[in-house]
Amino acid sequence: MPDETSTQERASRPEVAPAPQFDPLEALWRFFTSTKVAVVIIFLTLVSAFIGAIFIQAPGWAQASPQSYASWLERVRPRYGGLTDFFSAIRLFDVYGSVWFRGMCALLIINTILCTLNRLPGIWRSVFRSKAVMGESFYLNSTNRASIPAPVPADNVIAALRKERYRVTRVQEGNATYLYADRHSWAKLGTLLTHLSIVLFLLGAIFGILFGFSDDEVVIGEGSSYAMTRGYNFQVRLDDFTEEWYLEGMPKDFRSDLSILEGGQEVERKTIRVNDPLVYKGVKFSQSFYGVAPALEVKDGQGKTLFADILPLSPGGRPNYETSLLTLPPNTTVVVGRPAKPSGAAAARLELQVYNGGQVKDQGFLEIGKHVKSGDLDIAFLGDREYTGLRVSRDPGAGVIWVASGLMLLGMCSSFYFPRRRLWARVRPQGVDLAAFADRSVSIGQELDSLAKTLSPEGIRPRKDMRKR
Repeated sequence: MPDETSTQERASRPEVAPAPQFDPLEALWRFFTSTKVAVVIIFLTLVSAFIGAIFIQAPGWAQASPQSYASWLERVRPRYGGLTDFFSAIRLFDVYGSVWFRGMCALLIINTILCTLNRLPGIWRSVFRSKAVMGESFYLNSTNRASIPAPVPADNVIAALRKERYRVTRVQEGNATYLYADRHSWAKLGTLLTHLSIVLFLLGAIFGILFGFSDDEVVIGEGSSYAMTRGYNFQVRLDDFTEEWYLEGMPKDFRSDLSILEGGQEVERKTIRVNDPLVYKGVKFSQSFYGVAPALEVKDGQGKTLFADILPLSPGGRPNYETSLLTLPPNTTVVVGRPAKPSGAAAARLELQVYNGGQVKDQGFLEIGKHVKSGDLDIAFLGDREYTGLRVSRDPGAGVIWVASGLMLLGMCSSFYFPRRRLWARVRPQGVDLAAFADRSVSIGQELDSLAKTLSPEGIRPRKDMRKR
């Protein structure tokens, strides 16, 4: 008896469904295939790129060493004030090289790839495995439809569709012939090309950031050379700089005659202009700016030349004043300066200060063609000399970017210029039912009416929209 009671009690108890187990892989898949997540990632990436556009980004030379970066940071400190160190700590001066920006790009790549894979089966079925046999409700509720209440041979319907360049699939069921017609079905694959191009754009950009470089402030005086670093062993020499002006005073053209020296031998030469760079071993030398800077020569007590080149001036601490400094071993700094727009006697001399161990050792003026002694140093101002400003860069991801651009162009063209049309027809002895769908840019309703009139000019009868409003 107890056994019967316990059995009845167990039978009367409601069955409790087991709690669903958490699947981390499924949760990650749902997260990365979510359209909302994609929108958020894209928005954050665009915001980050905008931040990189409004904040000054540290040039290549400043990122070469901590000392160079500290020097560059002092140059921008007047602009950002007390927040300079904070902005530097969160990498706002190197947005595109920061971990958080690269991380967002990686998330966007993962999201795009997984969203594409998630949609791929549906796109594939839509393009290659569309269903021809559709039920009565499909023809009743389709937005674009028409009916011909008169017998029309199925071959006539097929011929009319093929005349409009439709690819037709035919299925026979009893006394009814079902037709599925598709035009530009392959255009749906343009979505995949567009998604792939986005992935390649991001990969190309990241590849360029990781393995490329860019220095926008390489200055070379006439007759001087710039020694490439970053694993390269050649020099770039400026043989001549030429500038031309219109009569109105506007610049007409400026160009630089450059030579590549490797192993002491000239291996290449080219005159570069804006948008016509010199490329050697994947490194691009682009004309960026030009100017005039004082040329100095510094020798030690034994007559050995310690420095002989131009010394470009930049805005200093005084208003309308430009300065530059030269650091010499072991602990000497030479600072020269003059008004920002010198003329007459002001252009023929430089103010000079020599520091040793941070203390002023000598100060005075440097006249053109004259020498100044400061301890064991002999400093001479050789006059002003023209210089060229180059942008030196290498972007190993450029080829990937070009491929991505081509794929995006193909994807956009397939979507905009080859809109897809799909049409279903049910041919029976009592008449023909037609229904169609197309991209938004196509007036498929008008095309459907035109097709129905072609098949039976007197018998076309559009159906009313039976869907609930």
